[in-house]
Amino acid sequence: MFSRRLMGMALFGFALSLAVGTSAFAINLEKFEGKVFSVTEKSVTVGTDEDQHAFVMNQDTKITLDGNPVRWADLKFGYSATVFAMRHGDNWVAHEIAAYANE
Repeated sequence: MFSRRLMGMALFGFALSLAVGTSAFAINLEKFEGKVFSVTEKSVTVGTDEDQHAFVMNQDTKITLDGNPVRWADLKFGYSATVFAMRHGDNWVAHEIAAYANE
């Protein structure tokens, strides 16, 4: 009986730490919307004519075009884009880029 209760408490603690850890990570992401102005293998610039932001891309950056997974080279000037990014020092690091060719 004692070991079942201890096991239940341990599982609850683990589940709680996952939930808190995931929501804390999501809170740190900021959302940027606009159009693609430039793209290289390591960065993408997204924004409006008045306000643009450069984002570093890495192997963990998830990139989609019209809902389908793509590579950075598939992003083109003028595509609509939403970027979820996190500040790391002086840089914004893109966690996810959702681009749309026909918006």
